[in-house]
Amino acid sequence: MFVLSVSLRSLPAQESQDGGVYEDMPVVLSATRLRQSVRDAPVSMTVIDRELIEASGFTEIPDLMRLVPGFVVDYDSGHLPVSGYHMLHDRYVRHQQVLIDGRSVYTPILGGVPWVDLPITMDDIERIEVVRGPNAASYGSNSFLGVINIITRDSVLDRGTSVKVNSGDNGLQEGFLRHGNKLGDMDYVFSLAYRQDWGFDERHDDKRVKMATFRGDYQIDTNDSLILQMGYNGGIREEDNTIDLTIPDFERKVNSQYQQIRWIRALPDYGELRLQYYRIALDEQKKYPDSDQSFFTERQDIELQHTFTLGDKTRMVWGGSYRQDHSESEYYVVQEAPENVNIGRLFANVEYRYNPDLIINGGLMVEDNDLAGVDYLPRLGVNYHLTPQDTVRASVSRATREPVLTEEYPNLDAIVPGGFHWQNDVDPEYITAYELGYLTETRDQAVSVDIKLYYEKITGLIQYSQDPGFNYYYFDNFDEASIRGLETQVTLRPSERSRIHFTYANTNINSENVTNLTEYHLASPRHAVSLLGVWEFENNVTGSLGFYHKTSHKQLGASARPPYESYERVDMRLARKFSAAGHDQELSVVIQNVFYETQESILHNFPDRRFYVSYKLAMD
Repeated sequence: MFVLSVSLRSLPAQESQDGGVYEDMPVVLSATRLRQSVRDAPVSMTVIDRELIEASGFTEIPDLMRLVPGFVVDYDSGHLPVSGYHMLHDRYVRHQQVLIDGRSVYTPILGGVPWVDLPITMDDIERIEVVRGPNAASYGSNSFLGVINIITRDSVLDRGTSVKVNSGDNGLQEGFLRHGNKLGDMDYVFSLAYRQDWGFDERHDDKRVKMATFRGDYQIDTNDSLILQMGYNGGIREEDNTIDLTIPDFERKVNSQYQQIRWIRALPDYGELRLQYYRIALDEQKKYPDSDQSFFTERQDIELQHTFTLGDKTRMVWGGSYRQDHSESEYYVVQEAPENVNIGRLFANVEYRYNPDLIINGGLMVEDNDLAGVDYLPRLGVNYHLTPQDTVRASVSRATREPVLTEEYPNLDAIVPGGFHWQNDVDPEYITAYELGYLTETRDQAVSVDIKLYYEKITGLIQYSQDPGFNYYYFDNFDEASIRGLETQVTLRPSERSRIHFTYANTNINSENVTNLTEYHLASPRHAVSLLGVWEFENNVTGSLGFYHKTSHKQLGASARPPYESYERVDMRLARKFSAAGHDQELSVVIQNVFYETQESILHNFPDRRFYVSYKLAMD
């Protein structure tokens, strides 16, 4: 995979000893769990920082993935965004891992990520590190095609009180309140939010979201710190059914919450000991007139991680975790399904610097899952610095996606009309990925480029089919697919007051479809382009222009829905910061336009045009 985001050579220390041009090089944590410059990481990375988040004008977190080459973003309804790397298998997108401050928000019972139901807002996010490729060696199963690691803002960055409101077309009404302060040795911030909109035209898919979050950063002493976090998301999501129009419209009630605590101890020689516990829970009350599709799912996870150096050339991180997933549903799974699924993990990643220019990264995850047994998930990467500005990289990795309860113990009488209760013996899906990459950056950091070539072989894709001799449906590992392509990511800084972020992806999928229910070659656009420019003008005025294009593709697992057509989207944002009555304020205007080939896919996209105004007031 080729990558172009320069950085200087990573040393055991978190900062380069050379200073100068290297000081601003991007450092990531998500590739190996070690602090590394992008050019030393064994996988391709994209970093979406605070500047890009604000400039985009997006109000939904998955839309930010439009800035990442190879990602596909669409909407199944106004409150069900789907975002997948290289392909959209179905509305749940089970082939990638999503982390928020190290906790997995992957849903145990159905798989995928309920983006709108997460207790997090755009203003909570400091940066997003996206691993573009399998990363099971670091984060285990379901880190299959990629990993999205969302890193929230430290409490110390949000001193004072701020209020923000967004109001615009399509019933968009949003309000956010944040307050941060210091209490003894603890910095803290809490936030309240309310969000609503009317969803798509001519769809029953309004959403009303209420949120509350808290984060406290407590410095125990010079070596020890404690981070406490908790959050709540609740409200109403309207539901309809575009496949079976005989089903009446209804409302889905959501209660989503999490609690998390992290203890971090700084050790000599840049080492670190980290202990983390978190709990996430999602309670959905989803009652059709003729069936109750409610469910409750909970995850508890405890993890210990140790980072240390071995001499001048080697750094290592190792650890283990224990996780229990608890799920309850009378609709989605049969009575024989276990309520608790236990997962144990041991992992290790090593960075060995053979010489100043040659870095070798090796990693292994050993995972024991009640549903799938034991898996060994390795990765090996080699990076070579041709010059202080140019790096080449090669890597090979293996990852797995474990079947979820609705695949292993599905209640097919409910999910597929005419099916029987049927217990399957479904194996995990496996992927082996090969990448070649090139990264470069000019000395003045005005231009950086990331180019990636890849080939991925996927076996055992899970799908359901009807037994030819009997009247029942069942899940099994029917299908295989291979994905190959090219991805490019370019950052331009024409001046200190301007920035251009450009991506291009070419994706080719070949498959053997045993079930004939899936068309994997349509699961990703063949070509996709994104371009976001940011400019700072006089008088504290900033402007941004975003352009997004993709060719046609189809969300799988939804054969009754039409393909997503090719389209172009153009977003514009203009903002001005000013001070009045002694308080900092910002007023911005955002216009979003989508241009379709025809109107056949309108049920699965936002209205052609949306306009909203945002106002923010900050008080010390």
